[in-house]
Amino acid sequence: MSDILVKLVSVIICVLAFGFLALYSNKIINVLVSSKDFVDKWYYKLFGKALKNMQVSFSRTADLNKYSFAYKVYHFFDELIINLDMKKDNVTVTGLLVFISSISFVGGLVLAYLMDSFILLIPITAAFFYLIVVVFRFMGLLRYEQREAEIMDAVDLLVSDIRGGIYNAILRYKDSFHPNIRPFFLSFIDDIQNKGYSFKQAIGILNDKLGPNFTDFAQKAVLYEAKADETMEDIFSSIIETNRQRRTLRYINNIKFNELRTQFIVSFLLIIGYGVFSALLDPFILEFLTQNSFGKLLLIGDIVIIAFVLSYLASIKAKSL
Repeated sequence: MSDILVKLVSVIICVLAFGFLALYSNKIINVLVSSKDFVDKWYYKLFGKALKNMQVSFSRTADLNKYSFAYKVYHFFDELIINLDMKKDNVTVTGLLVFISSISFVGGLVLAYLMDSFILLIPITAAFFYLIVVVFRFMGLLRYEQREAEIMDAVDLLVSDIRGGIYNAILRYKDSFHPNIRPFFLSFIDDIQNKGYSFKQAIGILNDKLGPNFTDFAQKAVLYEAKADETMEDIFSSIIETNRQRRTLRYINNIKFNELRTQFIVSFLLIIGYGVFSALLDPFILEFLTQNSFGKLLLIGDIVIIAFVLSYLASIKAKSL
């Protein structure tokens, strides 16, 4: 038994290490690709290069048909990466998929070992994969909402003092933006001052970094700067109104979401607590859940149900996005 446990732990460590390396593969490759060290070259040749080719192949397949399943999967996970602000670490869709698959496999391996039924490893791993993806999406939505609020605050600040131009307004308020998005505005200033970019080019790059929540303002800013006419300030008034309505929707949405989240957490803790208490108190229940085939399927079903409820909560959170 101890030998099996040691082997299991070794496999878990290797799989998690593999998943972590896959997640940050691009970042590691950028460091190692210019290295002349034998170990670094070996890593790139046998591991990094394969992941890079997988990403290119998956990306091309997805781009060939925007109605295909591959495109939907790629777009879903790419959106997760953007919402979780993982683009700055060069995280790719393939890397994230391998990372989630690794964690799912480890979870499935541990539960299959506890159940002493490795024949159920695939369905357990699939259930964990679904749960982890839902958790990532849930986290992504929370981060998206925070980023949305940061961008709206920045836009409102700029629109309130638009006289003299957008670029000058950004210069004036560069230290007032939220720390999470301030570097993007500083990079915008650097693009114009030191790299010789035009306003249109620099604001386009800034829009790519900040995403769709900034697009409306960016488009109108280009028009405003091109015309150089202060009488056009009214074109930004709709943005203020849109942001106000968006904040109102967020407030209403969050009230409903917080109520459901509290109910879910309380119910989840009560069910888990009762289940653990019953299993420890009654050996029959423990044996039923870990040795009986139907009991094992119930445990897998519980994981899927938890993931489904989290998915429902995430859909509530996403309604006003």
